[in-house]
Amino acid sequence: MRYTASLFLSDQRLVYEVLHKPTDVTLALSVASTPSVQEEIAAKTARLQRMAAATETARHQAAGLAAECQAERERLLEDIRRLNAQMKQKVSGWV
Repeated sequence: MRYTASLFLSDQRLVYEVLHKPTDVTLALSVASTPSVQEEIAAKTARLQRMAAATETARHQAAGLAAECQAERERLLEDIRRLNAQMKQKVSGWV
């Protein structure tokens, strides 16, 4: 029974490979039905250039936002230091 089952599976595999394996004819048909390779390369190159430009713009925006955040953080720290100094002066005046 096992031997028969393994033959059946191997026969199924063979039939599948014959039916689904691309042949020279199917490859030729698929190449003929697609746009030319040069057109596809040009389209993908243009898309890649647009995506690279968008990525560079996003990087510049992120760098600008990071610099803005750092400046705001420094302003806040300076305010905290100033307020702490004012509080120390008031507290020392109470004593």
